[in-house]
Amino acid sequence: MVVIHSTLRAFLDESGTHPETPVLSVAGFYGDKEQWDIFRREWLPYSDGFHAKKSDGLFPHLFAAINASKVSGVLVTIGKKNYYEYANAHLKTAVGNPYSICAFLCALHICGKVQDQPTAFVLEEGQPNLGFVKEILESFMSTGRAPISAVASARKADFIELHAADFVSHIASAHEKEWMQKLFDADRLEHGHVTKELLAENSPRVTELFRQARHARNKLKANVDTNTEYENFDRTMREIMKVPHSEIKAKLDAEKLEKKRKKTKKSSASREGA
Repeated sequence: MVVIHSTLRAFLDESGTHPETPVLSVAGFYGDKEQWDIFRREWLPYSDGFHAKKSDGLFPHLFAAINASKVSGVLVTIGKKNYYEYANAHLKTAVGNPYSICAFLCALHICGKVQDQPTAFVLEEGQPNLGFVKEILESFMSTGRAPISAVASARKADFIELHAADFVSHIASAHEKEWMQKLFDADRLEHGHVTKELLAENSPRVTELFRQARHARNKLKANVDTNTEYENFDRTMREIMKVPHSEIKAKLDAEKLEKKRKKTKKSSASREGA
């Protein structure tokens, strides 16, 4: 089992990686040891075998644990179709897939919120690009660019703290607006949606940051200043996170309706062909 010692801890999980899901989401919750101790105490009696896809009946208890502990959540979502259509080729090569960019954005936003407090990050196992995301975060840790004290991956059985992120990433990808609204109303969640406009405009900037992150150790040894792109990317992240939630919901609704419309059209065409 992974052991972490930092006072601040952040736990990230994703949902929506299956082809039929139009929106991919990565959620992360962060807090200090005292907050996570409260979360564990409140949630542990209900946590055995929890998986958000099949545990709807436990959502009230999980929400109560999040609210009681006052851990803070960050959610980053992206339309997968938008990523593949509007991200430039360099970004796709540098990042790999929508999961990578959302996980990275989520982690970097948490770093911005905790400021200079060292934070240990735990990411849920199972994603093909998990190793790449860990590599990027570790590069920032090694160069002192972000307040990251450790990066690890674990199963939900190792850390029930991951259940909070699993819950939020699932309700985002499943478009369960009621639970998301409860978290917003309780001031426990921030949400950023990576739009096609942001992808088109910021692809070169994000690509450069990933490129620099991968070579951060060598650049550090060569005494080369790489702060500029990091600062540019920080501005990009602020742009993403300041989009009003009402606008985000409208975009997500439109993406879901468009996918449903195409599915209905395809089904009708198949019946006519038969």
